[in-house]
Parts: sequence; C-alpha cells; structure tokens
Amino acid sequence: MDVLRAVHLRLAETATIVAVVLDNAHHLPTDGLRMLIGALPTAQWILLAQPWPAQPVLEAHLGITPQVLPGWTVDTVAEVFAAEGCRTDYPTAQRVNTLAGGLPLYIGQAATLTRSQYGADAAAFCDAFEKRTHVTSTAQELILEQAFDGLGEVAAALAGLLALAEVPLTRDELQQLAAEIGLARASVNARALRELAAHGLTQSFGDGHLKLHDAARSIAASMVDALDGDTTDRVQRTLCQVLEGERAPARLSRWMRLLGSTGQIDHLIALTEQEGFFERGYPRELRAVLADTAHAPDADPALRFDAHNALSAWAFREGDLDALSTHVQAMETLHRAGHPDFGPRERMLLAARQFRLYGESGALAQLRKAYAEAIVQTPAPSRYERGLRYEYASALWEAGQYQEAGQLAVDVARAYMDHLGLEVADIMAPMDVLHAQCLNHNTPDDFKRLADCFNLVVVVHRKLNSMAFGNWAIWARRLYAVSGATRSAINSGQDVADVLRLTDPAEALRMLDTLRLAAEEDNLPDMVIGVRSQRALILAHMGNIAGARAEIDVLSQYDLTRNQSEDIRHQSRLIEEIASRQPGA
Repeated sequence: MDVLRAVHLRLAETATIVAVVLDNAHHLPTDGLRMLIGALPTAQWILLAQPWPAQPVLEAHLGITPQVLPGWTVDTVAEVFAAEGCRTDYPTAQRVNTLAGGLPLYIGQAATLTRSQYGADAAAFCDAFEKRTHVTSTAQELILEQAFDGLGEVAAALAGLLALAEVPLTRDELQQLAAEIGLARASVNARALRELAAHGLTQSFGDGHLKLHDAARSIAASMVDALDGDTTDRVQRTLCQVLEGERAPARLSRWMRLLGSTGQIDHLIALTEQEGFFERGYPRELRAVLADTAHAPDADPALRFDAHNALSAWAFREGDLDALSTHVQAMETLHRAGHPDFGPRERMLLAARQFRLYGESGALAQLRKAYAEAIVQTPAPSRYERGLRYEYASALWEAGQYQEAGQLAVDVARAYMDHLGLEVADIMAPMDVLHAQCLNHNTPDDFKRLADCFNLVVVVHRKLNSMAFGNWAIWARRLYAVSGATRSAINSGQDVADVLRLTDPAEALRMLDTLRLAAEEDNLPDMVIGVRSQRALILAHMGNIAGARAEIDVLSQYDLTRNQSEDIRHQSRLIEEIASRQPGA
C-alpha cells in the first residue's frame, strides 16, 4: 500500500492521469479492493468482474454504478455471417449468439465453419453444434475443454446439470437435481460451485440465481450424456417439477420442452388449449412432439384431436393451406368416430377450423353453410356461441367480406363486454386495475377474446384504407397486455404507433422501442424485424433520414421471409419519399 500511496503523490504532483485495469475483481475481498482504490485515488480504476454477492456493497461504498460489457449483438452476428456468404434470419443469428456467448472469436469461427462445412446454412450449424454432431473442433471447444479438464468430478457433474437446465436456477433448485445423481451433500456441492465460478464458467445474478455460461453449455452437456437413461429421466422430471407454473418466458419454454421429452403429452396438449399459448415464443421442438401424437394410431383419439387442432392453428398462422386442410380433415374423421369426452367444445373447435379453411380458400358458400349448421347446434348465449361468431367474422375477413366482418366483430365485442361487465372506462383504467380485473374474473381468457374482436375491427379499417382505428387499437393493446397475449399486444402496439407517427412521432418511437424489448424478452424474435422496420420509418418522420436508412441497411443483411422483404421495401420507399421532401433534397 505504501508503494501505491507514493505513486499517488507522484501522479498528483505531475498532474498525470492513469487508468488502472484490475481483472477478475470478484476474486478479491471487498475491503481489499477499497484499500487499493483508497491508496491510489488519483488513478481511474476499471474493475473487470463477474457479478458477485458483495458487488452491491462495493458499489455503495464507492458510489458507483456498474456497467455491463455485453458481447456482440445479433446484428453484428448477422453481419459477420453475411460477410462469409451465409445470410441468416434473426432467430438463427440469435441462436448463434447464444451458443457462442456473444464472444467475437467464437462467432467468427462459427461463420467460417458454416460456410465451409454446412453449405452456408447457419441453422444446420446450430443444430449440429447443439447435438455435438459437428466434425471439426472449434476454438470455443478447445479453450473450454481445457477448463473442463481441470475440474473436479463434482464440479463437472454440476456443470452438466446446469447445462441440462439451460435456465438460471437457485442453489436449492440445483441441489434437488444434484440429489437425483447422488450428490446429496450441499456443502460439497457449494465448494464445487465455487470451483466453477473460479474458472469463469458460471454467471451469478443478483436475485440468487446462477447459470452456466452459454458458451460452455455444449461442452458441459456431455457430462449428462454419460448418465444412464433412468437417471436422466429422473433429473428431467425433477427439473420439470421445479419449473412447473413458471411464467418467465425462458423457464416456461424450458418446462414445455421437458413435458415433451418426458412423455407428458397430455399436459402439453392442455397448454395448447389456453388462449395465450400461440402468443408466446413456444419452443420449435413442440410441433414435432404434437405431430407424433396426432399421427399415432394407438394414442387417445381425444388427444389426437387436440393435437391436430394445435397443428392446424400453426398452419393457419403460417398460411400453409395444404397443411391446414390436412389437419381439418383429420379432425373431421376423429370427430365422426366419436369419443366419450367430445361435446360442445369439440364441435366449436372443429367448426372454427373449418371456417378458417373455407375463408382462406375463398369458399364463401361453404363458409356460410358451415356457420349456419354450427350455430344452430350451439347453446346461446354461451362462450361457445361467442367464440363461434368471432371465428366466423375472422373467416369472413379472410374471404374478403370486410364490411360484414367488421360489423360482426363489433357485435361480438359488445357481447363480450356485456358478459365481462366492462365499459370503455374500465378498459382505460390504470393497467394494474385492469390486470387485477382480468385475473380475478372467472373467465379471464375472455379478455383476450374481446381484444381479438377489437383487433379485427382494426384490420378491417386498414384493409379499407381508413386510419380511424386508433381507439380500437388502444383498447386491443391494453386487453392483450393484461391477458398475457404478448404477440398480439405487440401487433396492436404497432397499430397504435402507426397512428401516433402522424401526431407524436417521438411517442411512437418510444412505444416501438418498448415493443422491441417485449419481443426479445418473450422470445418472439420473428417480430423484431417488423418492429424495427416501422421504427426506421418513424425516424424518417422525425427528420433522421440517415438513421432510418442505416436501420433499413442493417435489416436488409438478414435472410428475410417474403413478407419481411415486402415490408422493408415498402418502408424504404416511404422513407425515400419523406427524404425527397426534405429541404435541399
């Protein structure tokens, strides 16, 4: 300390400014760090560290606010891959970033391997890397394998469990998993966790959770591969119990995948019946699980019916008319065969899917006939009757009957408001009040269904080139938000932002930034491109033409869907029209 104090005096005398960088500061005691900094106050100290329990204490003593040093962004990943001739869509670039932990060295080599060994298919590289079927070792693996070679047996086993979990766990939750593989002594496990932290393989969070570093997950997963089948199943089922009931997107997604991998298909299918299921960033593996159930001849016909129902919803969302027709025909066959559990719900679901098929096909006569037959078999008023009328209105919109669809949507919205006991003033109440009203109602899903009616009115207005939908979009967005329908809330938020751009572009920009964050937090990467292209247009309206063009350029480097490409071309044209009206253009 005396040497540091002498250095301080010398620096003070000469008015010299130096920066001192201290790496792995989390390994030092807080008091020691304070003494170091106190002995050399003239210097500008930069402490590099992982989050650690004593961090808030040091921050308070020093009066500082920590800054996070993130890895590369998803945009940078796409740029690096594009430079290698490997265009990638946003979700896949996000997968690469997660697998590589955002580290430039790993991302660069991933792009090179994708070009040279995977035909420029980034998704194929990710699949191979996650399954450890790739044939060329990466720098990431070589570096991490050295770290794992130095681990003790217990530390390596806990790393494997954290890799299996994928999401942050508390120490108590990890202990439950450890007990399933014979690691019952908490004190031994705690020492092993400190060993992992010393190697920089774990990340700790301020709320007491910890996780394996993303970049280390693929190596650590091999530790679990060594377990026998029964033990692996026990660990997965215990993890499933730990995560059950979670609402946080990452933990919810992991739980749903565990339901599939542990054979709990009935629970998984029950989730697809919830109004908000298709609003979430559901794991892509679930569709294969449901498809297996739908086509399994020995499975319960009621489960097969519900599996086809879920798959038909996916097909409709993706505009896959052939797949939609296949699933509707399968539902018709199963329904005709009958089942003790079939009743009004199944009749309504089948009719709703038929409506969508006929509407998408433009078969208006078949649509009207199917509705006439279904509505007379449905008790009224009832939730089935309200649902059937809304589905018919949506199908009319698909069939090009916009005015009729809009009027019916308004009528059904009134029916839902009467059922829920809502007035417009209730919908515009503070969000916490509206959220509580939704949660405490005996049919909370009807709040989302009411929002669907409002949203249908919005899309009718848009189709008829009318911007008089502001209130409908606001009401829809609020109801979607309180009912947990994030995807639809983002869509409605974009509608609201589209209205605001004409009167308050700064507020529209703030809203779009909020929507982008919601899409990323709720694992809806497919929505990010659309939000950002709309944001570029708002920037142009605010006079920032250079910023708008730069955003469009960044988005254009991704491998885009047809709809995304058309959207970006449309927004780009509007931006250039605005630019042409600028002074001096």
